[in-house]
Amino acid sequence: MPLALEGVRIIDLTTWQQGSGGPAMLADLGADVVKIEDPVLGDPSRAVSMSPKEAQSPLRSLFEAMNRNKQGMTLNLKSPEGRQILYRMVQGADVVAMNFRPGVAETLGVDYQTLVKYNPKIIVASTNGLGAKGPDASVGLYDIMGHARSGLMTLLSDPEQPLRYVGAWGLSDQTAAIMLAYSILAALVARSNHGEGQEVTSSQLGSAMTWQTLAIQSFLFSNEQPKPLSREKSRSPLFNIYRAKDDRWLCLACTQSERYWPDVLEVLGLANLKEDPTFATEAARSENSAQLITILDERFLSQDRDEWVRALNAHGVLVSAVQDYHDLVRDPQVEANHYIVEMDHPSAGPVKVLGVPLSFSKTPTRAPKAAPEFGQHTETVLLELGYSWDEITNFRDGGV
Repeated sequence: MPLALEGVRIIDLTTWQQGSGGPAMLADLGADVVKIEDPVLGDPSRAVSMSPKEAQSPLRSLFEAMNRNKQGMTLNLKSPEGRQILYRMVQGADVVAMNFRPGVAETLGVDYQTLVKYNPKIIVASTNGLGAKGPDASVGLYDIMGHARSGLMTLLSDPEQPLRYVGAWGLSDQTAAIMLAYSILAALVARSNHGEGQEVTSSQLGSAMTWQTLAIQSFLFSNEQPKPLSREKSRSPLFNIYRAKDDRWLCLACTQSERYWPDVLEVLGLANLKEDPTFATEAARSENSAQLITILDERFLSQDRDEWVRALNAHGVLVSAVQDYHDLVRDPQVEANHYIVEMDHPSAGPVKVLGVPLSFSKTPTRAPKAAPEFGQHTETVLLELGYSWDEITNFRDGGV
């Protein structure tokens, strides 16, 4: 069966997670993505190890995750010959993706106004730190700065504790990568509908703000900064997390408190609270939440987490185990939906990797393939463009 984006060719000039993650998602859907790296420097994320154990292996999770299912070639865009090769590639491409700081694309001669001369229907999709306009447009941005600038760090920190960086694994970067993929898909549909390519830009700041849509919209209506409450001070004891006897955690998500209150009492063996006026209504439970949370804390410590989850599930109560990654990889839902799959890596052999969290009835997603080795497909791409072996040799000798 055909893949959803089969026939779409993307020239990928991106680096790092924010840039490279978006084209990788589209490669999963069948797009032919050619990642271009500097012949000397390459993508700096090739050298990043996310743990000491990873540093001792041939695997690099950051580079692999953000460049799966791509072809890889090297090209010196600072050389006239390198730019001419790129321009020839653009003639047969649909999209050029990049995450340069504003102004860099123009300096390299790979900006939209230049590329559209070679392909009037080209889509140039860029993502940057703080947006293409404004006094700080040229400022670089990494994930922790995105958390800080967008208000996310304040939102996720306990107001009674020092600020903290929650999500040191690139959550804002990944959100920006998703937004880049989203923008490319929208531009492809627009071109199909209207016959024109265009330039589309996104940023980590805007993406991180979108991640906080509900909180920011609430602030805009009320002018009150949302403040996270500790679990001990939650206004809704049935929308909270609790520790069980085995020191594992579970969460209740009973937003309709009145509906689930009798079942929670029955499962926990707290029927004596049913007639207690202190907790008789949702308003009363909210007003006396600290007292009720203390009672629930004590009760949940009497059994193991999975026992509570099974019992509450049997009564239709909205409950979930709080899982770590050891739990996650064994989760039957993860297995049934192929959210983690196996891939044969050329250097490490069979390894488990994230699957695609989408399912199409007629256009399946691409089976995962390892990120390309440095310059792996350079000759293949150049031969497809019509260059001879002699020309390719001269390009290599000239540092192109």
